[in-house]
Amino acid sequence: EGNISASVEISSGEGADKVTETVTVDKTIDRLPGTSATPAEKAEAAKKAAEEALKDISVSNTTTQESLQSAIEKAVQDALEAAGIDGTDVDIAVNDFTKTPATAESEGNISASVEISSGEGADKVTETVTVDKTIDRLPGTPAEKVAAAKEAVEEAVKEAIVRWLDGRLVTNDNAEAIRDELEKEFNKDDNFLVDAILKGLDTAGVAYEKDIVFGDVVFDVKTATADSEGEITVAIPVISAEDG
Repeated sequence: EGNISASVEISSGEGADKVTETVTVDKTIDRLPGTSATPAEKAEAAKKAAEEALKDISVSNTTTQESLQSAIEKAVQDALEAAGIDGTDVDIAVNDFTKTPATAESEGNISASVEISSGEGADKVTETVTVDKTIDRLPGTPAEKVAAAKEAVEEAVKEAIVRWLDGRLVTNDNAEAIRDELEKEFNKDDNFLVDAILKGLDTAGVAYEKDIVFGDVVFDVKTATADSEGEITVAIPVISAEDG
């Protein structure tokens, strides 16, 4: 990688009234494509990517050693690719995985050690990242379960739709057609939206039918105007199964 450093001087006023502030510039220039990185550089870049990924990775009682490793591997490979680094010889292993499940009374925890290595023999370099993630306390009351399910399902469905769109731009011209496609997908016996909803419930620690049921799902379109953005909405009523 390269680097640009500088000092930016900002001033206002004259004479005794003149005020000056200084801003330091320290920016990294990404490695040029095709430039070979050393095992040490690869391991260090992978370690940083894993540490950043762990800040955003949410864990739940359903998180496994395999799912955690998969999430970290994807984040590392995406980061290395963005930096122009060949990650084919970067190995990641999640070891010493321990999970204390959350309950309605207390938070849970996941701890592990992530070993990241690159190179072979005397050139092999290994870095280690410690995992210590809290699992949110499970919702206990019907109201808490509804709130937790709503938040988790919203997030899971949004992510699923973004993946399904696969880069397609939604405009006023195609929004209704895309809405209709989504509705057709939802009405299939096996579809990604239902999978996303159930994944959201698992993340929230809420059981379908036992704790939560859903009302009729409504797909709608709001067109964009000069004053406001448009949107495709998927309204999923979340109802407690324990209210009577």
